[in-house]
Amino acid sequence: MTGDEDVTAGDVLPCGRPTAPLLELVLEGRVHPPDDERDERDEHQRTCPHCRALVDDVERRWSAVTASLVEPETPPADLVDAVMGRVRALGPRTGRVVLPGDRGETRVRGVVLQRVAEEAAGRVPGVSLALVRDVGEGTGGAPAALVLSLVAVHGRDLPALAELVRREVGAALAAVVGVDGVRVDVRVDDLAVG
Repeated sequence: MTGDEDVTAGDVLPCGRPTAPLLELVLEGRVHPPDDERDERDEHQRTCPHCRALVDDVERRWSAVTASLVEPETPPADLVDAVMGRVRALGPRTGRVVLPGDRGETRVRGVVLQRVAEEAAGRVPGVSLALVRDVGEGTGGAPAALVLSLVAVHGRDLPALAELVRREVGAALAAVVGVDGVRVDVRVDDLAVG
C-alpha cells in the first residue's frame, strides 16, 4: 500500500485477504498494538506486511476524520444575538396588542394577528401567497396597520384584489381577535403564473 490507492470493502490484498474485515476492525476501533489483548486481528493480520500497511493507511486517514469530530467548533460570541436579530426582523414588530374589556384586558401577541391576517388573505381567490411584513402599533396598544405582501395570480385586477383582501382581513381580525379599524396596506410583490 502506498497510500495513494483508494481501498474499498470489496478489494482483496496481494496476500489474498479481503479488505472488508480489516476495514471494519479499524473503523470500529478494534485494532490495537499487537501486544494489547484488546487487539482483535488474527495472527496473519498482525504480521502480514500487506495487512499491516492497509491498517496503517486506514488508521492514518480515519484519525483525521475522528479528530475533526472531537474538536468542537466555537461559534462567534455574537452569533446568537445576530441570528435572533434576524428572526425578530422577520416577524411583526409589535410584541402584543392590548384589548380593553369590561372585566379586564386581553393581550394578543402580534404573531396571532399575523396568522389571522395571512390566513384570511390566503382564502381570497386570486391570492397565491400572503405574508404579513409588519404590524404597526396604534394608540393604547391596538394595532394601527398591517402590511401584507402578496403573490397574486396572474391576470387578476390587482386594485380590486387588494381591496377584497383589505375587507377580508379586516373582517377576520374583527371576528377572531376583536380588533376593528385596522389599516391593511397591501403590496403585490409577485405574480404567480399558471
